[in-house]
Amino acid sequence: MKKIISLVLVALTLFVLSACGETEPEVEATVPTFSGISSIVSLTAGDAFDPLEGVTATDTIDGDITDDITIDGLDCLSLVDGLTTVGGLSCQLIYNVTNSNDLSAMKISTVNIAKGEPTAGENMVVNGDFEDDTQLAVWVKGEFEGGAFNMSIVEGELLVNITTVSWAGPASPRVHQAGMTYEVGKTYQVSFDARADSPRKMASQVGVLLSGAPWFVNYDEQWVFELTTEMQTFTYEFTVDGDPEVDTTDGVVTFEMGVFPEDDPAEGIVTDVYIDNVVVAEYSAD
Repeated sequence: MKKIISLVLVALTLFVLSACGETEPEVEATVPTFSGISSIVSLTAGDAFDPLEGVTATDTIDGDITDDITIDGLDCLSLVDGLTTVGGLSCQLIYNVTNSNDLSAMKISTVNIAKGEPTAGENMVVNGDFEDDTQLAVWVKGEFEGGAFNMSIVEGELLVNITTVSWAGPASPRVHQAGMTYEVGKTYQVSFDARADSPRKMASQVGVLLSGAPWFVNYDEQWVFELTTEMQTFTYEFTVDGDPEVDTTDGVVTFEMGVFPEDDPAEGIVTDVYIDNVVVAEYSAD
């Protein structure tokens, strides 16, 4: 009997020792995971937008680490009290989060903000829809520094047949229309449709052409657009903050089809470009 009791005690001791030796399985640290971030967000100027609404971040160690999320690129949105105030923007927001194991995650969201409809002013562009093929002369050719092209109206579109491009940059070939009155302090919107037989870049500027250096006073940055073989609508807006001594009653809008610094000069440059429905109007984002 004593032998049996001893065996039982030994078995119990071994069981207890085995149980005490067990440890919880180690949880593997993983890279944090985002939820609720859309790759593309489409808004209109004036819409409310909270870039963190519905967004969370979790991992296997810390659990919910949403409060640790940071976002780069918010300045591009021009948010005022949570409202988008500027249209015609395409902003890239970069979401970042790092957990306690120094493992990081990143996700990118592109926020496109369309402009509202102009609420004041009429189109200042003459024959902007190119329906009158007798008014081609209102569009002026700019050929300099090696740029050359032919221009015609075909089936209600402006056809720019590029033969050579400038060696000095995007400014030539250039098509522009002058005679627009831009008032200092006012905001305007430029809108147009464009495509090309081969994908290429096209720039647009607004301002005043001068007869001498510096040759051009621009009211905004040079806007560069990626043309494809499909017709697209492009828009941008600008506010006239120019020198009051500059005559703003002969303002221009330009379309520039030269060579761009990052382009391969051998590809997508010499081609046909089509422009239509050009509008320049006073703009209010109500």
